[in-house]
Amino acid sequence: MNKLRGRTLIEDLQGVTIPIPMSLPATLNHRGGAAVDGVLIGSLTPQAIDYAFADDGGVFTDETTPANEGTGGDVTLMPATEVINDAYYFGQTGKFCGIQIDMTAAGVSTGGGAAAITWEYWNGAAWVSLETAQFTDSSTGFTAGTGTYFVTFNPPSGWAQTTVNSQSAWWVRARCAVGDFTTTPTAAQVWILELNAGSGIRMPFDCEIRGVQAHATTASATNNDSVFLLVNVTAGTFAVFTWTKGDVMDRDATMTLSASVGDELALMLVQEDGTTEFADCGLILEAYLLAA
Repeated sequence: MNKLRGRTLIEDLQGVTIPIPMSLPATLNHRGGAAVDGVLIGSLTPQAIDYAFADDGGVFTDETTPANEGTGGDVTLMPATEVINDAYYFGQTGKFCGIQIDMTAAGVSTGGGAAAITWEYWNGAAWVSLETAQFTDSSTGFTAGTGTYFVTFNPPSGWAQTTVNSQSAWWVRARCAVGDFTTTPTAAQVWILELNAGSGIRMPFDCEIRGVQAHATTASATNNDSVFLLVNVTAGTFAVFTWTKGDVMDRDATMTLSASVGDELALMLVQEDGTTEFADCGLILEAYLLAA
């Protein structure tokens, strides 16, 4: 390490904001196919699910073993004859931001698609909707078809652990909202995208990221802002930042994410415009150097 006046270079730069550039793919459109998880930089490694429970009229069936085996279509995402409030519960001991599902039979709903179920999380007092603007279900309520699909979301700030079928975990459930499936949706395997399982760009120093600058040569349309999770995969923490729709240059200084030297950061897109996307993109992380 170079020395300046008896101090290290990093010590002399403490309190200074250092820009860290991150290049993005040609466009931000990450939902071009069913098997895309939204991670643009780095990776979130799918993990075995800790708990998978089918709820048929209040009677729980533990499907954790078949959900991790990957054989056949023995994961029954809805009962054969479902009624409103039947549900499928996905639980993990670590906080997560996505569910990967290998569908073997698409559900058929007379009411149509995503309206057949509603995705919910526990907020400490009740089950409430997970389906904010920063939520994507590429399976369209288990009805899109066979193959690999992702349910991704911004982990809610009020998300709390709770106990389901005697197991305490972070839970998300798909609850029957209509009760009109004529074909039961099934899956061969389920994985979880945990916040602390994966890899990314390695941080060269201890810092606190206090802002992100974004730039592109082609603006998005003006339907929706682009919303990202910047995930410290090493620490299992994240921050949310927004790129304003239609704005080729933007800056979000509302987020804070701490990182230690050697921590790895991944970038996930949880909301996009939906039509024309930002193209030839780049981000600059504003990293504030911390004292050792």
